[in-house]
Amino acid sequence: MHHLDEKGMYFVTVSTYLQKPLFDDDAKKSMLRKVLKEKADACGAKIFAYVLLDSHYHMLITLKKDSDLAELIHNINGKSAFLLNNIDQVKNRKVWHNYWDTCIRREVDFWKRFNYIHQNPVKHKYVDVMDGYRFSSYRAWVRKMGIGWLNDAFEIYPIKDFVEKGDD
Repeated sequence: MHHLDEKGMYFVTVSTYLQKPLFDDDAKKSMLRKVLKEKADACGAKIFAYVLLDSHYHMLITLKKDSDLAELIHNINGKSAFLLNNIDQVKNRKVWHNYWDTCIRREVDFWKRFNYIHQNPVKHKYVDVMDGYRFSSYRAWVRKMGIGWLNDAFEIYPIKDFVEKGDD
């Protein structure tokens, strides 16, 4: 069960079934991005940050009604699964597994997750630098606010969990 606060912002993680890399090319990620925007717009949600990877996606989002979160995720996942299965010419494949949400209650929580989302492609070794990844909101924030503003956010609220214990 997903706890939904009175009204607020959520950090959401959605994973593919068995964490399979089903969104493994640009066309599939482009389709997922289009569905994400379409379904968020349809329910009046505002996505502040997002990243789309092969086996999962993250977003930082506000909703008009918090009870709409489960419906929004269901609509995103339902349409994207249908379209992906058509692209791959597969029938009735289970695409999505589950989602996890965290209610954002403090400004520091917002910024740490905002930064985590944008650094996720680097963490998963898709790219060496955040600007090198097309399927996140990072470049839009650079255009909107400037690289200095983003660098300040990353300096004030650093993400330090990229290296697993035992890895160097």
